Amino acid sequence: MNNTCIATALGASNFTVSHWRNRYIREGQEGLHDEFRSSRPRSVSDEAIAMLVNKTLQSQPEGATNWTIRSIASKTGLEKSTVHRIWQAFGLQPHKQRSFKLSTDPLFVEKVRDIVGLYLNPDGSDHIRNRLPGQCRGQCYQRPAKSIAGIALLLPASF
Repeated sequence: MNNTCIATALGASNFTVSHWRNRYIREGQEGLHDEFRSSRPRSVSDEAIAMLVNKTLQSQPEGATNWTIRSIASKTGLEKSTVHRIWQAFGLQPHKQRSFKLSTDPLFVEKVRDIVGLYLNPDGSDHIRNRLPGQCRGQCYQRPAKSIAGIALLLPASF
């Protein structure tokens, strides 16, 4: 079979078919493995990649719930594009967490108390309702207390 027929059948060029056939004739089956190609040396070490991945997965930035490419790049000294490539290679998406994170708001407990109280007793909490935006005020009356009762069971007794 000639190179042109093979090239047409495979959708390759005559040059490519000729190149690989000659290589097979010269080197046998070992010649069919692609040779190592020199390229630009890596600018980021394996240790730096491991450090970035560990920092992404096991720590949290100050004043935020998750890392952004820019924030972790500035902390690690790596380029933003490098962080992006590494996150893509490892499938990291810190902004998409599978677990629930508590708010870092110092008034979080008080706000939860207010909201749970509002849902459990919508008629007796006008002082809370008045602090809510207009659209939320109307929803307080419409929401049945049983929909939030499960949350009340999760809260500590001193809540």
